[in-house]
Amino acid sequence: MNRGAQGAGRRAGRRSQRGAVAIIAGLVLILLLGVGAFAIDIGRWLVVDNELQNASDTTALAGAGHLYPPVAGKPNWAKAAQQGNAAIPLNASEKVSLSTGSVVPGWWDFRNHSFDTDTGRAPGADDLPALRASISRKPGVNAGSVAMLFGKLFGVDGLDAAATATAVVSVPTNAGIGALAPVAVSSCLLTPAAGLWDAVAGAPINGANGQPQKFVIASGAASGTQCNGCNCGQWTTFEKALNNVPAIRQLLDQGNQTVLSIGQDIWIQPGVESTVYDTADQRLSGQQVVLPIVADDALSSKGFTPIIQWACVQVYDVIKTQGTCYNYNNEGPLPGGNPKSGQDKFCMVVSFANGCTVPGSEGGGTGPYLGVNVPPRLVQ
Repeated sequence: MNRGAQGAGRRAGRRSQRGAVAIIAGLVLILLLGVGAFAIDIGRWLVVDNELQNASDTTALAGAGHLYPPVAGKPNWAKAAQQGNAAIPLNASEKVSLSTGSVVPGWWDFRNHSFDTDTGRAPGADDLPALRASISRKPGVNAGSVAMLFGKLFGVDGLDAAATATAVVSVPTNAGIGALAPVAVSSCLLTPAAGLWDAVAGAPINGANGQPQKFVIASGAASGTQCNGCNCGQWTTFEKALNNVPAIRQLLDQGNQTVLSIGQDIWIQPGVESTVYDTADQRLSGQQVVLPIVADDALSSKGFTPIIQWACVQVYDVIKTQGTCYNYNNEGPLPGGNPKSGQDKFCMVVSFANGCTVPGSEGGGTGPYLGVNVPPRLVQ
């Protein structure tokens, strides 16, 4: 073969190699562009997925907050579902309001992390009232699937997205610092015979005026009467090391100084303790407060006694000078007032109430509902 033919062969080979390289480079470029474009689509899908998760979270929380107060002794399943569904359109995905989702009430087993939709059954020891929300985007639902801008190069027109969240409520097992007023009330007040709290309805019993029945927590032995056969209430300093008037005044200003739990002993401090009523008037009048509940007989003398539960109490007025407690606001005779004179020098006019939450609290188990609950929280 002459040199000319050899050169031509080499040139043809190089052209062939360059052509192959160009083809491979083109294919790699297409692949890289496709991968990059698909990554953009996946990033968009992740944004939508996060939006749907936020929407599910807020929907579950909005509905679970209405599981209490209960109805006929059971969580208010219907209202919780209604409020959850009402929260869905308050959320959006890609700036388009969401329109629909699945909102289902049920029991959350906090030990086994499982959800049961059978609301008709009795709860187990580890069950909490719960609401589960699921929100998705797919064909025909909430603006449809997430459209792919570049995924179409690979035959992918859109991707579905979905998210689920479960929220629970519960009664508190403890009370965070500053959560309580230093007054202990009797568990006897919550019995049917006392006529103040309806355990089945989970609500205070109304008096003749259609408002929750008021009663009087008088100052120690100043009253000499009882609340429909029960002791009413007494001051508590929570800890024996703080069993004096300055300690009660500090607790009125700041609440409990340490976290307190159901079953923990607190110190009952009976007595008039008249000089703290001015502070009590400033801090408690017109307020809803959370009070510890103790055994009825523990209120008769000084000593330690365990906390049984928490109660939500409305304080209408604190009488710090000679005033009418027994027939307060012409609504008497009020349980706990002094029927002999119709007056008490120092007292608090209160009723049980619904809707208190305990700051810094944890909840576990269903427990008796006495107007106090832990704010709804997400579980998984």
